[in-house]
Amino acid sequence: MSGGEGSNRKLWDKGYKISSLVEKFTVGNDYLVDMVLVKYDCLATIAHARMLHKVGIYSEDELSRITDELNNIIKLSESGKFEITPEQEDCHTAIENYLVAKVGEAGKKIHMYRSRNDQVLTALRLYYKDKLKEIVKQIENFQMVLKDFRRKFGRIRIPGYTHTRKAMPTTVGMWAECWIDSMKDNKRRLLSTLDLIDQSPLGAGAGYGLPAKIDRGFTARLLNFKRIQKNPI
Repeated sequence: MSGGEGSNRKLWDKGYKISSLVEKFTVGNDYLVDMVLVKYDCLATIAHARMLHKVGIYSEDELSRITDELNNIIKLSESGKFEITPEQEDCHTAIENYLVAKVGEAGKKIHMYRSRNDQVLTALRLYYKDKLKEIVKQIENFQMVLKDFRRKFGRIRIPGYTHTRKAMPTTVGMWAECWIDSMKDNKRRLLSTLDLIDQSPLGAGAGYGLPAKIDRGFTARLLNFKRIQKNPI
């Protein structure tokens, strides 16, 4: 099912013809790559919709309908039934078009108090957080395998090489330990990166904040961010 129910006009169409080569180079396969962000953009949009309800923009009925459709998009994308067309270019347009087609005016209001800038960055950070946690878990599993390997074979003697030549005697245990320590360093780096990005940009607007009373802390908590990104730039 296409997220573009309602329009085949290209997102970047300004009424004049663009070279097909230029279009192919600038658009590429962005619309396909963006499929991995559909779930995360929907989750961020649900949180944003709940905040809009909290500040009086959405009625209870509008919030319910918007939330239902966003959850439906997640299910469709997970089953391979949600499509982003080349004309839409990205998941954000596809999702918004789908909402407008399904719930009308309530779908159009979803972009209130949110720019494309903070919308995209929020989805990306949610995606990065998930993937970083997955990699950290894989590192921990690899460390367990290495430690088990070291316990079983650690006392076996092997030659230590330098400059591709045999140098000093060492053991399998020392060789395994170097990889265990390396994985510790990798894990620290990933956790440090995770901490750096664990701040919600939602509500920062196009980069300079918003002239409106919104609750950024509310959406940050809903999305399990540790904190909000205080400076909108």
